[in-house]
Amino acid sequence: MPATVITNVRVFDGVSVVFQSGHVLIDSGKIQQISKHPLPTAPEWTIVDGSDSTLIPGLTDAHVHVYQDLTFIETAIQYGVTTVLDMHNETEWFKKMKAIADERNDVADIQSAGLAATVKNGWPSAILRMTAAADPTLETRISGWPDITDEATADDYVATNKRAGASFIKLMQEDGCALSLPFPTRPIPTPSLGIQKAVVDAAHKNGMLAVAHALTNDSVLQVLDAGVDGLTHSSLEPINSTIVNAFKDTKAFLIPTLAVHASSSGEDKHTRESFAANLTDANKKGHFLGCLHIMQTGFSIQNAYAQVVSLKEAGVDILWYFLIFLQ
Repeated sequence: MPATVITNVRVFDGVSVVFQSGHVLIDSGKIQQISKHPLPTAPEWTIVDGSDSTLIPGLTDAHVHVYQDLTFIETAIQYGVTTVLDMHNETEWFKKMKAIADERNDVADIQSAGLAATVKNGWPSAILRMTAAADPTLETRISGWPDITDEATADDYVATNKRAGASFIKLMQEDGCALSLPFPTRPIPTPSLGIQKAVVDAAHKNGMLAVAHALTNDSVLQVLDAGVDGLTHSSLEPINSTIVNAFKDTKAFLIPTLAVHASSSGEDKHTRESFAANLTDANKKGHFLGCLHIMQTGFSIQNAYAQVVSLKEAGVDILWYFLIFLQ
């Protein structure tokens, strides 16, 4: 494939502007040279005029669920998202989607948690039994999920997940108390602190990061105590010094997912509808624009936002779309 040179483009490296008008050589799928001076070219090369444009590193969407939706990773790349972090998926679905991503350069790459560290009747089986009850394969799929009960099953789970191709491990600490949904049992079963510690320890022994789903302050503190490297949602409760100090002490990062929280609370509907109105019909598929109003009283997007502000001010790493430099 002939090389490509992007000329006269503002170059942003993820931290600062390197050149206001730079020149970038791409060859064999890699950035080979960045210069403030025009680069020598060959007649067969592709020349792209980058005037009045900014070249940025590939974006990584830090929290998605790909399942087996090819249009998801096809659409992601169109918005500059070159990698997505898949936060729970069926093993065979993930393998299929990963194989496609490895073969094609017109879709986003996928790094997945594979199957999350689930327990019987816990999250997300509780929500899927409400939202996907018509799926005839649902109970079969759920029956194949991990049911982690002790250190031995935690070790086996992590090892199996890693062999299947998982890049990191995800814990679930969701009791359903923040959500006003008619779960059959409340609270939803959650792993004990000992089990969560065993999962985190097994992940770290295997050289993998461990992240966790938690929506309440108590749940956040539990998984931070277990040693997770990051949280995959912001808490929906008011921020306090205990939460801030726990993040600082553990050096954990936060993936806020404020758009999901806003949708769950029914807030900011106008912004989502305005965004959707500007999408093509092909790109509307997969965009979650509904207003569910499923938060319990006392849990809100305002709390989640305040958590982000306070944690950011305290020096905690916040991952939105974080940047990777493709080399």
